[in-house]
Amino acid sequence: MYKLYLLILMLFCLLDVFASSKDTSESVLLINSYHVGYHWSDEVTNGVIEFFSENPDVFFYTEYLDSKRFPEQNQLDEFFQNLNTKYNDIALDAIIVSDNDALNFVLDKRNESFFENVPLIACGIGNAEYYKQFDNLFIIVEEILYRYDIDLITKLLPDIKEVFFITDHSTTGEIYRNDIKEIFVEKYPQIKLTVPDCINLDELIVQLRKIRYPTVVYYAGVTVDCNNQSVSDTHAADLVSSNTSAPLFSGYYSSVVQSYVGGYTSNGKYHGRAAAKITYDLLNGDISNISSVQNIERVPVFDYSLLQKYGAKIDQLPENTIFRNRPENFWVKNKKVLIISAMIILNLLMIIGALYRSFKIEKKYRKQLQVEMEKASLSNKVKTIFVENMSHEMRTPLNSIVGFSDLLLDSMPDGQDKDFVRIISENSLALNNIISQIFDFSLLKSHRVELYITNFDLFVLIDEIFADQKNLSLIESKNLSVSKNFNINMLPIIGDKEKVYQVMKHLIGNALNFTPNGEVEIMVRYSVSNNPVFTKEITDQSDARFVVVGIFDSGIGISAKYLTQLFEPFTHDNEDDTNANRGLGLGLSISKLIIEIMGGQIKVESVVNKGTKVVFTLPVELNQ
Repeated sequence: MYKLYLLILMLFCLLDVFASSKDTSESVLLINSYHVGYHWSDEVTNGVIEFFSENPDVFFYTEYLDSKRFPEQNQLDEFFQNLNTKYNDIALDAIIVSDNDALNFVLDKRNESFFENVPLIACGIGNAEYYKQFDNLFIIVEEILYRYDIDLITKLLPDIKEVFFITDHSTTGEIYRNDIKEIFVEKYPQIKLTVPDCINLDELIVQLRKIRYPTVVYYAGVTVDCNNQSVSDTHAADLVSSNTSAPLFSGYYSSVVQSYVGGYTSNGKYHGRAAAKITYDLLNGDISNISSVQNIERVPVFDYSLLQKYGAKIDQLPENTIFRNRPENFWVKNKKVLIISAMIILNLLMIIGALYRSFKIEKKYRKQLQVEMEKASLSNKVKTIFVENMSHEMRTPLNSIVGFSDLLLDSMPDGQDKDFVRIISENSLALNNIISQIFDFSLLKSHRVELYITNFDLFVLIDEIFADQKNLSLIESKNLSVSKNFNINMLPIIGDKEKVYQVMKHLIGNALNFTPNGEVEIMVRYSVSNNPVFTKEITDQSDARFVVVGIFDSGIGISAKYLTQLFEPFTHDNEDDTNANRGLGLGLSISKLIIEIMGGQIKVESVVNKGTKVVFTLPVELNQ
């Protein structure tokens, strides 16, 4: 029994703690003057929600007075009755209001029902001095920005003759209208001020299209037209910007619509967060730093390109000005390009150094050979050594150029600079290929090539060559027909895979490059003899000593004159040909040397405009 009483006592304690925790949560009501979708009201609401989302102990409610679209007194009374019904049983700890209409509404009803004695925090208020007599009221001032904007405009464009000021005949609009007229009479009597009596959007568009500099346009906001019909303020701001060629300024709307020259701007979200912060401090008893009237810093926002277009004196702008469309500093904009370009230049200098070093090596060997060698044929060895050294020394910086170029291409946006870098990359690769061919040719001519014997599948190797992206592109772009006539079951063979791949890649590439349309065929057979021809006799795999590979195309062919010197280095069928497929003239020479070093033979037959047949043999050891 004792344990049961103890358990019940603990349960009551827990319930009491839970109830206490619920009682500590505060309730806050936000009343917006305007409606959902009105840009300023949405910003204020988002600012309040954002702040309280970081402080979840506050219960938050939102209502909209909708005074721009429904300003009638009976609508306000009905709105109050709805609030009274919804919140009469809720103990509100604070009320936040945005803009003057909601503040006036709450103050008018403050002694009634649930408004009484509740702290009131107001943001977006334009005339704070009017509310000095009210207690328990904290105001965040929304300064009338056009007062500062007009002063700044006269400094930026001192030659202006007229200001076309756009506002409506709402309560706020009438305040703006009377205020701006007093300002111009007092401070700018030399400048003409034009303010439309009321706003008809169609008539306003006609007026705007006639306006030219030295008249400037200032948009202070339009929410109702001449017929008291609601108008989207941001839609009206867009219409104004798209129908005038004169310099167009605004305060708040210069940060909302991009085509405005600029002006001092305030942000509804900042007002909402500031109001929520004051509310939170009040609820937590932290009132030491809370002032009854606070200001939100106004920030000048201007379009740099439009300022330049109208010849504005940009040096008159405050230091804290935020610029849109301002050209980036050359170093900041091109920092990555400049760094990589510097690396490319450094590598080019390394190439020059490598060439200089190669020339020194050549000179050194020439001296040694002149002293030690008497035969003139040894001069070829000097040239070979020179080419080998030069090729070797140039590869490292060239690979760096290619690497940095690819890195730059991956990180750059599309544009002319990217095209320049792509040209650097492509030509560096081409130069690297040329050096590689010269190096290979030099080694092959000096018979200093080592064969690296591996186990590989010839058919897989052929498939890899055709799967190369460049070859696939050629096949697809020319709509070529490719056939593989193997007719044998190829087991893995033993040989130098890299050398065979190099030869076949070049010969297949030639067939694809020089066949505008038609067919390319690959044929593979076993043979007992080292004869690069295909016979009708079928050689059994166990008797085979050679593999015969044929590459046949229906391309442009080779002239009879060139066939006699086909394998000579640095020669082409037509020396005047500027075809993009034309290479250095070493590919066939290198292929022939590789095949012969490996113990095979190669044969070429061709007829102009009929096609080319390339057949070669390779001795192989079958991997049984």
